[in-house]
Amino acid sequence: MKKPLFILSLFLVTIGFASCDMEPDTPNQPTSYEIPRLLEDRPEQIINHFAYTVSYNPEWLIPNWVAYCLTKEEQEGDNETKGTFKPDPLVNGYQVMTDDYKGSGYHRGHMAAAADMKWSKQAIRESYYMTNICPQTPSLNNGCWLNLERQVRTWVKEYDSIFIACGPVVRDGHETICDEHPIAVPRAFFKVLLVQTRKHEWRGIGFIMYNEKNIESQPLLSYAMSVDDVERITGIDFFYTLPDSIEEYVEKSFIRHFWFPGQ
Repeated sequence: MKKPLFILSLFLVTIGFASCDMEPDTPNQPTSYEIPRLLEDRPEQIINHFAYTVSYNPEWLIPNWVAYCLTKEEQEGDNETKGTFKPDPLVNGYQVMTDDYKGSGYHRGHMAAAADMKWSKQAIRESYYMTNICPQTPSLNNGCWLNLERQVRTWVKEYDSIFIACGPVVRDGHETICDEHPIAVPRAFFKVLLVQTRKHEWRGIGFIMYNEKNIESQPLLSYAMSVDDVERITGIDFFYTLPDSIEEYVEKSFIRHFWFPGQ
């Protein structure tokens, strides 16, 4: 997505090998490539946590998006990833509680994966904040969404760092759970990824997965598409801090053999 010229002056981009500009056990820096922006008029509260940033929607009571960068060193952490779902203390207004999902038939689905946070006990704890959670069907949460999370951790071993943005796709007339504090049930979920190869080539990919019950997981390639396609579906501008020429190429190009060689 093209950006106004004045934004270019706000960012000094180094076209070297990209990293997250952070070491394990240092907090998230919410000025990097992974941070998107909304293109639609939609409520949001930006919350910066230790390892991820969330655009929280106080009407839906779920995030608009969650963004973070994962490094090879971080995914090699060995902290226990089990945690306790808790209200996010930084939320303005009603703070969703884990019991709001009770009896709904939906899982408390992580956006920023807890298994991506095993480099830091604080990062793991905060990944269980309810601002990082959406209602997901069990078949999605335990199926293709989980498979994609695992694939991202495989890719990061090869590319050292991956810039990640993910979240729900909510449509008009959406279902809700919890009568007292209605929580939007997404129609689908998105995830977009950005990497830079050791040859200093930028590559991006997007995924859309439908939040349907009793669905069988398909190969990840069947959910894959260009970042431009995900932008059109979500109304969100991804990777806009990249130089325009790089952003345009990365977002329109889905290079199948790069991400899924032999498929």
